[in-house]
Amino acid sequence: MSSKMEALTHLKYQVLIWKFIGIIPSITQKSFIIAVFVHIIGDFLFLPTLIMGCTKAPNSQELILGLAYAIPILCVVFRVVSTNFNYQQIIKVSEILDCLHENSKEFKEEYESIESAIQKSQKLFKFICSFYYSSVTIMEILVTFVLPGRNLMAPMWVPFIDWKQSLMTYGLANLFQYIGIMYQVGLGAALDTEPAGNIILMTGYMQFLRKRVAKLGWDQSKSKDDNYKELIECISYHGTLLKLFKEISKAISRGLFLLYFMSALAQCCFAVSVIHADTQTSFVLTLLLVSSTFETFVPCLFGDNLHYESELLAYAVADCNWMDQHQKFKKDLIFFTRNTQKPLTVLAGGHIPCSMSTFVALQKLAYSIFVLFKE
Repeated sequence: MSSKMEALTHLKYQVLIWKFIGIIPSITQKSFIIAVFVHIIGDFLFLPTLIMGCTKAPNSQELILGLAYAIPILCVVFRVVSTNFNYQQIIKVSEILDCLHENSKEFKEEYESIESAIQKSQKLFKFICSFYYSSVTIMEILVTFVLPGRNLMAPMWVPFIDWKQSLMTYGLANLFQYIGIMYQVGLGAALDTEPAGNIILMTGYMQFLRKRVAKLGWDQSKSKDDNYKELIECISYHGTLLKLFKEISKAISRGLFLLYFMSALAQCCFAVSVIHADTQTSFVLTLLLVSSTFETFVPCLFGDNLHYESELLAYAVADCNWMDQHQKFKKDLIFFTRNTQKPLTVLAGGHIPCSMSTFVALQKLAYSIFVLFKE
């Protein structure tokens, strides 16, 4: 892991993928050549085949099916570009986390909340990646070996050859598309879990601070001056957390907005295609529909968790032993309470809350577009 990224342990796997595709600049010429080659094959050669496949669709059903595949991949490409522009923002997040790690490790009991958040973020990536890859592999097996005739997973234009002409050309076209989709799925898994991973870690830090604040004044071995000093440390720590939240919001806001908008389009395209497809194809498209829906569900779920946890911080102030402390402690505690009364809410595009209510609204939007396409 890059020295600038050492604090991003919760995004360990995402950082590896960012290095592989060149978002994180590499100092070796070999890594640079690999990143360029990957983009040429995975983006500049593969994506146009899907777009051209849509333009050459013989009917509206094939067009909608082609769009259902092309839109999520276009979304991945746009979000990769967005992440590339946000590289300096990611560096700032890493620097703040490095500072927070050093200030948190001495509180071993409370630090378990942060360690749990890091493990949860890493497990989330593994789960999403496994789910996406297994879904694509199942679809590839069904399309290749179960559906009658020679079919590709997504409508695709192959220049210079007719991929239906022979078994060899079909195999090459099928292999090229499978590798291209698997590459995009890996990027999608990293991009889908980056916002959620950051939100999970932010929630862990809020839990850590809440536990520290709730214990203020209850340790009889500490003097009132020691308790006041620890309160000031908590206030300073909360200020650093707010700074971290601001930088995280900047890093993920644009990507979340793209995800919400394009995921709704993809969902309605898949839903329309399911209605007009045969039984085997409908099963394949249903897997894609579930995956597309899951993309928006994950960040919305953890966004709600962060909002709830930040609300609990204000209540933790009442749990500390403030009554036995001196007047200066009580005055600063009131100041701290005021700063904790505004819950943290991640905003996609700076305006759309990352919450379950937004997820429900997106499903309604997808259904509205679905009805429009259906008619």
